[in-house]
Amino acid sequence: MKRKIKFRVFVENQFFFWGFINNQFVGLPNVSGLSQTEVMETSQQFTGLSDKLGKEIYEGDIVNVYDDIGAEKTMGEKFDRYTVKGQDFAFMGFLEDMCGQKKCEVIGNVWENQSLI
Repeated sequence: MKRKIKFRVFVENQFFFWGFINNQFVGLPNVSGLSQTEVMETSQQFTGLSDKLGKEIYEGDIVNVYDDIGAEKTMGEKFDRYTVKGQDFAFMGFLEDMCGQKKCEVIGNVWENQSLI
């Protein structure tokens, strides 16, 4: 399956999306205070992955990755927290595997939830 090519940029306390959205190209957003170059340089790319709730995962998202504890299942699940960096191919392979098993969840992003990092 082909990965959707789309981006988001965080400006003025909100995300603006651009790229191929719903099979149509949406151009770079015209946001006050940023040039088109700055918008491109600060955009985060969609990874092509979704978490266990179907939420799309972008670079800069903070993701909990859950793992079964095995024999001690009554104690629930444990997790490790990661900040998504799309250029880390080993990590992206790991995240793809965990998301495929429905063991990952986006809990925030580095712009809105810096306390989670």
